[in-house]
Amino acid sequence: KKRKTKCILAQIVEPLLGWFGEHARILPWREQPQPYRVWVSEIMLQQTRVEAVKPFFERFTQALPDVRSLAECPEDKLLKLWEGLGYYNRVRNMQKAAQNMVEFYDGEMPADYEKLLGLPGIGPYTAGAVASIAFELPVPAVDGNVLRVITRITQNDGDILKQSVKRQVEEELLAVMPKGRSGAFNQALMELGATVCVPNGAPKCEECPLSGVCLAHQNGKEMDYPKKAQKKPRKIEKKTVLVIRDGSRAAIRKRPAKGLLAGLYELPNLSGWLSQDEVLDWLKQEGLSPIRIRRLSDAKHIFSHIEWHMTGYVVLVEELENDSGKDMLFIEPKRTEEEYPIPARIGELCPIVLLRVIFLCVCSRNQDFFLCQQFCDCPRAFSFVRKKKNALYDFGCRRINNKCLLVVRQTVISIRNRAAATFSIFHPGIEHSLDFITRVFGIPFVHNIQKRSKIIV
Repeated sequence: KKRKTKCILAQIVEPLLGWFGEHARILPWREQPQPYRVWVSEIMLQQTRVEAVKPFFERFTQALPDVRSLAECPEDKLLKLWEGLGYYNRVRNMQKAAQNMVEFYDGEMPADYEKLLGLPGIGPYTAGAVASIAFELPVPAVDGNVLRVITRITQNDGDILKQSVKRQVEEELLAVMPKGRSGAFNQALMELGATVCVPNGAPKCEECPLSGVCLAHQNGKEMDYPKKAQKKPRKIEKKTVLVIRDGSRAAIRKRPAKGLLAGLYELPNLSGWLSQDEVLDWLKQEGLSPIRIRRLSDAKHIFSHIEWHMTGYVVLVEELENDSGKDMLFIEPKRTEEEYPIPARIGELCPIVLLRVIFLCVCSRNQDFFLCQQFCDCPRAFSFVRKKKNALYDFGCRRINNKCLLVVRQTVISIRNRAAATFSIFHPGIEHSLDFITRVFGIPFVHNIQKRSKIIV
């Protein structure tokens, strides 16, 4: 069987490289494949789509262009640059690895697979990717895309979650690695898995350069591979999340230094689903004086191994003399753009803040809300704006039409989730009533909207 597998894999090299030469996507880290840039891209691409990574990669490498700058970067700035990518231990380990390289390798990435493997946060796949792409060392780089492609081609019945199966595939690829083209070969396998031999849905076998030698395709069993043991169900945690407002400021707090989302800032939240009275009691124990409270819609956030099932409240409290309460900071939301790293979900906005942003941008073209240029297209957000067209009419915005909605869409696309960063940890939704909007943002805000409505584009 090993001999048969080697024979099959030997046949994929040339057609695969030829296909990659014609179909490789243009990606910033491929245009300039220096070791540091390859490493940064590979760490970012773990658990994150290529299109989502592009703007983060550009921002990160502009701010921290080399190993030394990464090694010396203050933690808050580092986490801020990583904000939105999630899995923050990745970037913490990157900094540890960079500090290691400064100490032992004169601030350069070592051109040695074993030395790369010895750095914090670098496993066999990342070490193989950097070694082959940046240094053309003949080592495989086996990720989920590569495992899917190879197990389909060879009809490997092993569980791809097992390290023994991954090591087997690495050995098989090492035996057919083309001399002097290991980087292109590894990238071609990844590209094929990402764009043709896709993970969700049927593979595009009619576009595949390897369909002639693929055993799964020949036997009509493409969807049977790869084999994977069923994962354990995620643990469910119930939380009550609070948007505590002190005038125009909102409360945030810092998470513990270890554990999930370590060291990041978040909205105050409590374990379990609390009633309104229980929340009010807790606020009083924290030394706050609530004026009014409003329930938010329920929401769910999924991590790899945990689900947060959340309910929430917006609470207006009496203004504080300083900017801090017990374990909390009261800040203007836009300060989260530069100062406070807050977890954010890519491609979504908290509808409450989105609506406020839309009001200000459409009615006053207020430049203060252009807080970030990395805003991806968000169909859900635009759909929400369309549904709220009547609400905008009722606020005195008489000239909202399809042309104006396109302006709104372009505006929203240019904002990104940091306009909503203070609230983006739970995305609670919004009750469909003008009374609720009035209560959340206050009567003066509504009056300002009506006054500014005359200058809509």
